Amino acid sequence: GVLRPRAGPGGAPGDAPGGPGKRNAGTGPCGVIYWPQYHNGKEAGTNGPITEPNAQAGPQQGGLPDPRGREFLGEGPGARVCSQMWIASLVTSALQPGTATGLSRVAGTDIFLRDCLAENPAPWLGEAHAAHWGVSLGFLLKLLHSRDRLLLQTHPDGARARKYFGLPSGKDEAWYVLDTRPGACIWLGFRPGVTPAYFRGLIERQDTAALLDCLHQIPIRPGEVYFIPAGTAHAMGSDSLVAELQEPVDITLRAEYIRPDGSRLPGESMYGPAGMDGLLDCFHFDCLPREELLARHRFRPAPGAEEPWRKRLITPEQTPRFYMDEVELRRE
Repeated sequence: GVLRPRAGPGGAPGDAPGGPGKRNAGTGPCGVIYWPQYHNGKEAGTNGPITEPNAQAGPQQGGLPDPRGREFLGEGPGARVCSQMWIASLVTSALQPGTATGLSRVAGTDIFLRDCLAENPAPWLGEAHAAHWGVSLGFLLKLLHSRDRLLLQTHPDGARARKYFGLPSGKDEAWYVLDTRPGACIWLGFRPGVTPAYFRGLIERQDTAALLDCLHQIPIRPGEVYFIPAGTAHAMGSDSLVAELQEPVDITLRAEYIRPDGSRLPGESMYGPAGMDGLLDCFHFDCLPREELLARHRFRPAPGAEEPWRKRLITPEQTPRFYMDEVELRRE
């Protein structure tokens, strides 16, 4: 699938994929996942990608059913597999401030992609993109391998990101489901009747089961796309491989600090400088019925009549921040 930022005035991103981090002459950048041709982030039969993903490893706990997923993550007996890959990333991890965690390096070197772009963005990104966006890619792309459930969370919109964190943008994001094991699911959006006061009480007691019960539990399958705008309560279940496209900031507010394995995050990692009141303010309590929520947030690829090889996944109808296409590539 081709994942790329929307261009502003001054040029539109190119349509033809050129490889991970590659560009088409005179256009904006394309962040590309060739699925299934990659093994551990490197394209089979080539010298690998321009940039190396910044990976976080953990002990293996069962493989994925699709052999492409297993090959991509390098799973095998006793293997250590990646729980996250940040691809062509210029963003550092908020959980490890002051470190380079999250930044991508140029393949085969210790040089950060961020530094290359800062020195001379146009050869990397194209003249039109550099003139409008500068050194920013305009998006952050992650691969998430959820061996365990991820914590219930949300992300602030632009106004709240500026108010509580002094950041220039919030975080809309979208999930493209690449692979799952039986029973894979997500939790998404508050169910009808959930109030901020009730939710706050559950957070203060760290009542995990009741917190999750406030959200819709939704089975997922490969090929589905979920748009998660800023403010939406969500949690990813275990046993899935997901491509996550988002605005280029690492800012998360959590309703939990106790992970499913019993380990604990620092309490301040839940809300940072926003405090508990700010945490609750960043959650949007829209409390939609299930069918209405799915109509707003879940999408399945549909080819267009004029371009049957391209499927529009995320468009300006969902967000002006980025868009996502699925492009079918065939060998001739």
